[in-house]
Amino acid sequence: MCYNINTVKKYKTEREDLKMELVNKIHADIKNAMIAHDNETRDTLRMVLGNAQMVAKEAHVEVADTHMLSALQKEIKQTHQALDILKQNGQESGEFYDKNIRRLAVLEKYMPKAMSEDEIAARIRELIAGIDTSNKGLVMKTVMTDMKGKADGKLINSIVMKVIANK
Repeated sequence: MCYNINTVKKYKTEREDLKMELVNKIHADIKNAMIAHDNETRDTLRMVLGNAQMVAKEAHVEVADTHMLSALQKEIKQTHQALDILKQNGQESGEFYDKNIRRLAVLEKYMPKAMSEDEIAARIRELIAGIDTSNKGLVMKTVMTDMKGKADGKLINSIVMKVIANK
């Protein structure tokens, strides 16, 4: 195979610029879970890593922290949904329910600290200061690009609505 040297240099530069803190932490924790024979943690983290790798592969890039965060958020959301279904069916004392609770605890360890509602509202006010607030789609696009992964989307939407209504 023949590689263009400029392409290789560009790839190395882009690769070095990626933040890999969360990715490396999850890799290390998978290894530690394997050593400790903690199958539940190992399997949960492998699932998250696999989902992040799949998303990165579709985008033709290396796995980065953004992929990990989106995979973590997706798994947390699915686990919450499973817990809600089990509660609705009255199966709160079963092994599957307990397993999902433990899985949720493992997943939430890797999420960044959530912002408070006041912090979210202040950041939203900063972001939409120069934007036409009559166009909710533009406002949400601007806010979500900055706040993705820092707070729940439904919470952000409700706070955006309050801020727009008060303007």
